[in-house]
Amino acid sequence: MTTSVRVSIAALAVASSLAAQVPQGEAIMSNFTNAAPMEGLLLCNRNGTLTPVTGLLAARGVAPDLNSIQLDPVDDRVWIGGITASAGRIDTLKVTGSAVTNFTVIGNTGNGGSISGIAHDANGNAVASSGSITGTGGLFRVDRKTNLVTRFVGGGSWTGQAGTCNCVCSDDFGNLYFGVTGAPATVYMLAPGPNGDYAGVPVVVGTVAPPSSSATISSVEYAPAVGLRPARIWWTTFGSAGTAVGFIPWPAGAAVAMGPIGGNSAPNWIDYDVAMDDFWLVTGGINPDTVMNVNHLGVGVNVGLVPPGGVNGTPSAIDVNDCDPAVAKILPQYVPVNGGPFDLEFGTCCPPGHIGGVLLSTFGNYPLVVGFAGADGRLFGKLINVTWPAGLPGLLTFQAVCFDPRNNTFDFGPLMTWPRN
Repeated sequence: MTTSVRVSIAALAVASSLAAQVPQGEAIMSNFTNAAPMEGLLLCNRNGTLTPVTGLLAARGVAPDLNSIQLDPVDDRVWIGGITASAGRIDTLKVTGSAVTNFTVIGNTGNGGSISGIAHDANGNAVASSGSITGTGGLFRVDRKTNLVTRFVGGGSWTGQAGTCNCVCSDDFGNLYFGVTGAPATVYMLAPGPNGDYAGVPVVVGTVAPPSSSATISSVEYAPAVGLRPARIWWTTFGSAGTAVGFIPWPAGAAVAMGPIGGNSAPNWIDYDVAMDDFWLVTGGINPDTVMNVNHLGVGVNVGLVPPGGVNGTPSAIDVNDCDPAVAKILPQYVPVNGGPFDLEFGTCCPPGHIGGVLLSTFGNYPLVVGFAGADGRLFGKLINVTWPAGLPGLLTFQAVCFDPRNNTFDFGPLMTWPRN
């Protein structure tokens, strides 16, 4: 069988000391019903420095009320989802220092519902949770190349629990997890399927019932197995009483509430930090609103109060720019069944100041992207309008590498085979 690969190179190296993004190891939080100095975004580090991001109001043109946020899995974009005046709206931006740059309107779900969560699927497409899953809401896919927004879970074909599709996340295998409010709330998993089109039927992972506030499940988050600790699907619930943090054993099981996070803290979002093996969490109940780091026992440490003084709207979500050094990320993981064209994206992260890159190892370590890691640690590039037939799983092999110029040491990551179909 012959293959045809039509390519043009958009960028061999897109990273430098001036790279735009959230600094490595820091997190970015979304907020709604803002008052000065907040415009909807807040940079957070573990030292307790919480810095409002400026320029969003001017760039967006409407009240910067945000209900979701997610860093791109490869490049330096930040994905945001709206609420109230911008319900249904999905945008991207970049952050340079503490200012918004490169703001782009991506699309709208058209259902008038809040974008309550954003994740990315195995092919790098943004996935938004929004609205009543039996009505006009559910899960919406944003095509990574065309920005076309399409609902793929929900509506008349939905036979599961009725309620608001209120949160979504993904795991290392490309599975999507989403929470539907109710009594109890239900967490579902949707696998990518043999061609990465997520055309299968979601399966129940577990239900979240008292002592949590089951009607208001606010986030779900996959935490991988580390050592003897198994993988888990963590969740938060947000309400006037009985709020909690906990987990469902992966891939399915009974929900376990963890403490002492709860009471009036009203946790609204939890995000796993792969570098630190703990979590970032935001609370949005009775003031003060806080940013916290939480361990696997559910014990939290306050990072800081949302300025000024924890009295400023409602923190809605948080995402950390964590780094698993020298791990290659290739998108899409599944090639289209028609062979394309598609953009083949590749990236990795390295400690700031290191030299890094992604190699095509199949033909003798051909460098696809090489550069100095800036403050965000990310290096990435793409080949545009590639055609590649399905049916050749694992034909190519990629590997990422980081080089520390201070001591002349290399860190070679695992070999990554591509594609998955």
